[in-house]
Amino acid sequence: DAGDGAGEGGWLLSSGWGVHSVDECAWYGAECVGKDITGIVLPDNGLRGTLPPELVLLTSLRLLDLNSNGIGGTLISELARLPDLREVRLADNEFVSTIPAEWGDKGSARRLDLSGNDLTGFLPPDMAMLMDLEALVLSDNGFTGTIPGEWGAS
Repeated sequence: DAGDGAGEGGWLLSSGWGVHSVDECAWYGAECVGKDITGIVLPDNGLRGTLPPELVLLTSLRLLDLNSNGIGGTLISELARLPDLREVRLADNEFVSTIPAEWGDKGSARRLDLSGNDLTGFLPPDMAMLMDLEALVLSDNGFTGTIPGEWGAS
């Protein structure tokens, strides 16, 4: 996953990652409130691999910014289980899947940027359930079909 080989394999800045004796809030790119990680901000940092499903363990995560890296594989449905996640920035990576239908259950999301990947398939109708969504950026992908009618109904 994207966390494998922290400090190696192309990461530009990786202080603290992979060092078990270091407080997670001291990791480069980690944003915290108290001891809770509320943000992971590592854009344009040379990350490779896939998103780890263990991200779901960061239950206070509000911001995930991994724009402009080399992260690929599928978008993980586990992100929908993060109750406070408000902003997901995964633009300009190498994702090749569809948008997981479970992401439509992520009612607290405000901003979602998946532009510049190789995402395909149909846009999930359940994304209309994202009532707090202010910005959705899906350009430069390979989606097919039309915009679901449900998206205009909310």
